[in-house]
Amino acid sequence: MIIKEITSKDNQYVLEALKLKHPKYRFQEKLFLIEGEHLLEMALNTKKVKHLFVLKPFKNINLLQLVIPLVIMKKLSSKKSPPNVIAVCYELEAKEITTKKLIYLDEVSDPGNLGTILRTALAFGYQDILLSKKCASIYNEKVISATQGALFNLNLIQSSTKHLETLKDEGYQIVATSLKNAISFEEVNLLEKYIIVFGNEGRGVSQDILKISDIKIKIPMHSIESLNVSVAASIILYRLSQR
Repeated sequence: MIIKEITSKDNQYVLEALKLKHPKYRFQEKLFLIEGEHLLEMALNTKKVKHLFVLKPFKNINLLQLVIPLVIMKKLSSKKSPPNVIAVCYELEAKEITTKKLIYLDEVSDPGNLGTILRTALAFGYQDILLSKKCASIYNEKVISATQGALFNLNLIQSSTKHLETLKDEGYQIVATSLKNAISFEEVNLLEKYIIVFGNEGRGVSQDILKISDIKIKIPMHSIESLNVSVAASIILYRLSQR
């Protein structure tokens, strides 16, 4: 454990951390920030932490700890009430798909929705999550906060419609959520290997994916046409987990 005290907002460590707030720099450096002890605990379990900014050092963490004053912590934090720790973490690495039930997120653009779906997916036993190119960044601070650390325990894979077609050829059933020409998700007969597709907040699942889907499902509702995508995902994933 190495402890260094920093008092200047112009310190190189601080300046580099501030740059990580910008997506382009995060991508270049393959680093991102997390805030708070809960997220830190989840990240430490996966050995993804590079170093810490702390108000007070942690005794049992064998990493470089940069002790900073509250004024710098406020500058680094994206929250109204700054945490007592911010960690610089290494980018997550996508691995090969190893499970038979997958989720595909088709241009889910709201960070809060994306983070909530990832958290819900982990809660109900989904491990491999496919994300289309136009989804919100998993390193967006709102996404990270909404996941409550779930992203460190998921296999997050950049994907595409072509990738879905490949997986379909490998025996995965494509199950798309849709408001039109769909059956109740309570009635669907899932194969052993399947991919549930949740779509964009505004337009839903894209036509390209609907065309290759094996089945379309919806949530039966009264007096309202649709639900927020993260709410819909939570309902469907929970109910399917009860089968």
